[in-house]
Amino acid sequence: MGIKERQQREKEQRYNDIIEAAIRLFSSRGLKKVTMEEISRECEFSKGALYFYFKSKEDLAFAVMDRCYRGYIEMVDARLAGAQTGLGKVEAALAGSLEFFDTRPNLVKIMGYFDYYIDYDFKASYAADPVAIGFRSMINAYREKLAGIIREGIADGSIRKDVDPAKFILVYADALLAYMQKFTIREDILDSAEPYAPRELISYMMELILHSLRPA
Repeated sequence: MGIKERQQREKEQRYNDIIEAAIRLFSSRGLKKVTMEEISRECEFSKGALYFYFKSKEDLAFAVMDRCYRGYIEMVDARLAGAQTGLGKVEAALAGSLEFFDTRPNLVKIMGYFDYYIDYDFKASYAADPVAIGFRSMINAYREKLAGIIREGIADGSIRKDVDPAKFILVYADALLAYMQKFTIREDILDSAEPYAPRELISYMMELILHSLRPA
């Protein structure tokens, strides 16, 4: 391995170390309370080194969200590989979502914190930040992919013909993620207040989604 390749590899490792440190802190304390100084201590970098990679906490938060959603997308795509019909692919995508909820609750929690703070702390950055623009492009492209699955199901007869693919994805996919986020962020409160376990309710919501798509 040459000097340039080794330097690039070290740079990528430092970038990843920062992301992982931010994930640990954001998931335990939320985005608002965590400071860049705390993140620098967590990953054992100087503040100068941290700001070399991320110019602000907002920039780092967008990068963390990119990591969260890519992890979610990878888990869903792995389930989609074996599905045949449009409805079968929706069912597979839901199974991937449930797996993500079960195995990466820390990332689900961060996604929930981010959705809240985007309306307050990060609103100005969200419109123009290059990392934020790339993040939005990724989300929009994946929504279009999921809408394509609905169109596929309409074409193969496994999904009702009166379903609007774009609206369905915006309503149901976002509602499902929001529901998952609610249970991870407010887990301690909801566990004692609700008569059903969070996973049971999420599974039931998924059943309702599938039921709403099936032809009469």
